[in-house]
Amino acid sequence: MTTLTSMPALTLQSGATSTVASETLAPLSESAHVLVVADAFWTQQPVFDKIIGGFTDKGMQTTVYADFAGEPKAAYIDDATAIGREAGTDCVFGLGGGSALDIAKMVSVCLKTGKSATHYALGANPITSTTPLVLAPTTAGTGSEANGTAIFSDDKGHKLWAYGTAMKPAMAILDDELLQSLPPHLMAWCGMDALIHAFEAGSNKWSTPVNQAFSLRALELIAPALPLAVKGDTTALADLLLGSFYAGYAIENCGTAVAHNVSHAMAAFAPIHHGLATALAFEATIDRVASAENAALDKIAGACGTTVENLPQWCSALMDDIGIQRNLPETFSNVTAEQLAQEMQADANAPMRNATVPPLSDTDILDIAKTILALPKKDD
Repeated sequence: MTTLTSMPALTLQSGATSTVASETLAPLSESAHVLVVADAFWTQQPVFDKIIGGFTDKGMQTTVYADFAGEPKAAYIDDATAIGREAGTDCVFGLGGGSALDIAKMVSVCLKTGKSATHYALGANPITSTTPLVLAPTTAGTGSEANGTAIFSDDKGHKLWAYGTAMKPAMAILDDELLQSLPPHLMAWCGMDALIHAFEAGSNKWSTPVNQAFSLRALELIAPALPLAVKGDTTALADLLLGSFYAGYAIENCGTAVAHNVSHAMAAFAPIHHGLATALAFEATIDRVASAENAALDKIAGACGTTVENLPQWCSALMDDIGIQRNLPETFSNVTAEQLAQEMQADANAPMRNATVPPLSDTDILDIAKTILALPKKDD
């Protein structure tokens, strides 16, 4: 039996954010007061004034939370929740990359229940209700706007997850104008994350023919659009956004696999952009994945524009084309392969390990850790 979760409502339109966010939330809010969770960069852009003006025109007050940086942390979620509660907000609008969206999603839960973020970590407690939520991604990477999963770190840097279908937004706004200011290296890192979501969701142990349809369409959109977008072709941005959305929805239904296992483990040791870490892990493991007996790979490779046998070469050529440097930050110099392997085997990362085809032995994991940590260490 194949079961798919529901897909959020979706608007795909240039310039739609300034009107659709307020049009969606105004009728859902009793307090007429929205908490806006936004990357600090966006609060300084002209479009932000238009978004706030859209809420004002609908008779809504706004409180803005932008005091965060880097990967999402439980502390950010709890701080934003406290600010929203004190202001009397009863709905949330998230604007930014994956960090902003995941913070906004968890805030929508914690505002409703009064619990902390870690109360829901690793499925410890169910998420059954949230305050109304609208999300507008400014990167094409995590696909967080499409699913009910939020990723965040505890105070020790360990990546956690929380899940509940109630965390899906009332509306996801895909506005390609929001991607036009993204630097090429971030376009590349985020785009690889979206591509790998689609690849792993379409080829892992839990993939199904129905869910695979979304993975395949995501790859058909992302694979050709990503190099164009990195090189400044704005006509490719809508395809990249839609592909990222489909990929985010695909992982909702069957999760990811080894590349994400590695990147989540890496985050426990030092700051590194999730998209970059996942891309490096993907290249380091794709020969292993491509060598497996896996009926799904023919269609997956075809959607990427290549063959199963050529997947490793295709991956490396794509990463070359979009300018991804194969370096780790200097802070990884003190991390041992044994330490990384141990984190890859942690309970929080077990679902990604268990989904991988072919299965990963402890020896396989150590070999992968050695490959990753053999990369040059250099801060840009």
